[in-house]
Amino acid sequence: MIDPLADPRAEDLLAAVPADITALAAAFHTAAEEAGMTATGLRAARNDGTWTGHAADSFRESIGHVPAELERVRSGYSAVAIALRDYEETLAIIQSAFVKVVGELSDVGTQIGTAQTAATTAQTGMTPGHPLSYDDLLQAELAIARARHTLEGYHAEARRLHARALTLLDEFDTARKLCRATVSAAGRTAPVRPQPGQGKRVAGPDGSLSRVGGAMWQMTPVGGGDGPGVSPEERRRIEAMIRQADSLLGTPYVSGGGHAAGGSQGGGLDCSGFVSAVLRSGGLLSGPVTTEGFAAQPGISSGPGRYVTIYDRTGCGANEHVIIAINERYYESGGGSASGGAPFVHQFHPGAGYLASFNTVLHPTGL
Repeated sequence: MIDPLADPRAEDLLAAVPADITALAAAFHTAAEEAGMTATGLRAARNDGTWTGHAADSFRESIGHVPAELERVRSGYSAVAIALRDYEETLAIIQSAFVKVVGELSDVGTQIGTAQTAATTAQTGMTPGHPLSYDDLLQAELAIARARHTLEGYHAEARRLHARALTLLDEFDTARKLCRATVSAAGRTAPVRPQPGQGKRVAGPDGSLSRVGGAMWQMTPVGGGDGPGVSPEERRRIEAMIRQADSLLGTPYVSGGGHAAGGSQGGGLDCSGFVSAVLRSGGLLSGPVTTEGFAAQPGISSGPGRYVTIYDRTGCGANEHVIIAINERYYESGGGSASGGAPFVHQFHPGAGYLASFNTVLHPTGL
């Protein structure tokens, strides 16, 4: 068996400093709050009817889309802060478990060496040239059997610990990849002025950050995502949906968007078009679905899911809406003032009252 410490991922895992990630998450959180407060102040100044004249008009014109751009900064930085906090919690658990397993492997290695020496010693006593009485022979055979049995037990324990160490490294690798995806998505929603032909979509540079304290960022599914109940196929579906949702951040809300043949965005996405695109990326839909259609889809069950939950408000005319939660991250397209939503695909933090406004709660079967 290859020593887990020889795996390149082990060096990254052991070099990571969770406290550094916590500090960075706090910095992003503070920056997000400041961006939100600045946007609120600029809106208030722009809407102040008591200030009139040429200077006031020039100021209001100069503000332009700055508040909306600051809101994108707030949303992106807030998402990064959440991802980093989640990653730090996951990292601390995995790092501690890995150190413990490596220590246990070292102890078992020492015990294997001792058991092998005992077996060799017992075997030496039975070699030709060492005449033994019947009782001595019997005792030597018993000693060899005990030594072999002990050795087999230690080897079995070593295999178990080795498999556990590799599993922890796999979980660490998934964790940092998912966190990095969130950071990259936040970079793509940075406030860059739309270019001709882009409509309202914000297309920013890739602002991903790669290392904190020697360890690359990323995050793993929470709420049980690290446990034995997650199959490789389930993990693949969850990761695919997160990647799709993050890749669509900033896509403008367009009524009917996403419902053309093949689920084409057509310049934007409405709420159900966005949720359909996310579920389709996980192999859970064959095409776009309206808010009324999710409950009837094969493979969609009633109630909240372990990792993916669809909050659907149907049968209420203009108030119909649908959002999706993936791994405790909430996404929607549009949303209006009830959720503090923006007219584009965004990640947000719904209150209990807002979630209670959805009369249908669904999830992909098994997820």
